[in-house]
Amino acid sequence: MEPLTGQIFAKEDLVLHYGDEEEVYVSMVDLFIENSFNMAGSQMELLFKSYKDRNAPELKRFAHSLKSSFKAVGLQLVGDACEHIQNAADKSNFDAAKLYLEKLLELLPTSLEQITLFIKSKPSDVKFDAKALKALL
Repeated sequence: MEPLTGQIFAKEDLVLHYGDEEEVYVSMVDLFIENSFNMAGSQMELLFKSYKDRNAPELKRFAHSLKSSFKAVGLQLVGDACEHIQNAADKSNFDAAKLYLEKLLELLPTSLEQITLFIKSKPSDVKFDAKALKALL
């Protein structure tokens, strides 16, 4: 497993992408959280289900989508984990994918806490059930 290095949350990336208009990146982060975590059939849930079903094309698709979303809101390290999952899925390497999915679960609580504090919402606003996702591994 290739180590993941770098910042968990790069605030400067949000400002770089969205400028100094706080309401723009706050709405982007809110939309990201809703689509990636809070909706039934969220991308995060579908990522783990595609791993459980050993569906490499779907695993690759959801990992790619989440990679882009995480990086767009400044969560570079989590985006990098998704990129490794995408690459593993491209080779149908489910052992490697599992290692990075486990790393993703390890990184998510701190990452989500940092980003929700940055946009001044409560970490409890994110519906993230690590136990349910880990059960799919």
